Amino acid sequence: MRFPRLLRLPQFSLIFNRRETNININPTLIKMCKLVILIILITHWVACIWFMIGSWESNAENSWLISNYLQSASIRTQYINSLYWAITTLTTVGYGDITPTTEIEIIFTLVVMFLGISMYVYIIGNVSSLISKLDATKARYREKLGQIQTYMRENKIPSNLQQKIRDYYQYRWIENQDTRDYHILEELPYLLQMKLELQLHKEVIEKVALHSEE
Repeated sequence: MRFPRLLRLPQFSLIFNRRETNININPTLIKMCKLVILIILITHWVACIWFMIGSWESNAENSWLISNYLQSASIRTQYINSLYWAITTLTTVGYGDITPTTEIEIIFTLVVMFLGISMYVYIIGNVSSLISKLDATKARYREKLGQIQTYMRENKIPSNLQQKIRDYYQYRWIENQDTRDYHILEELPYLLQMKLELQLHKEVIEKVALHSEE
């Protein structure tokens, strides 16, 4: 495996972005997945650059590859150690078993540490925003469901039809978290619309039927 291929490895994220609009999944879950993918990609790229620096300085007496006796190791072993260093440095854990030894390695380590702090702030901000948005969406859903139940109770809709309508809204919430404020009849599938319309106008229909029989 060559280094350029390592950098091109995460091309699956481009496919994910192209197909996002066609995936029928909770939007919040999609955003969380994209955030996780972004973290993985940054960690991968940092590992690749750290690996590249060690390879460029393979002739130096004290590069990180040489100081850790990895100059003759396989590409896979070198990449795994690079990934290990990237994770510990980005998360500011820094166990100290793999450390920078040359000037360029020290400079890159400082950059990665600042990047790790920025990632932490970015992740906390995004997760907090997603949780707040999810809570707000849940509140709108509960409010919407309450309005629907009040509407059905006031119009004396049979309990079995009420349950079907509640099941429909629950299904749509699980699938899309859709709480747009359309009229109740406009949101329902055609068959449920017809059943609800028949129930709402039941008395009128019965009166018309009685008059037609006379």
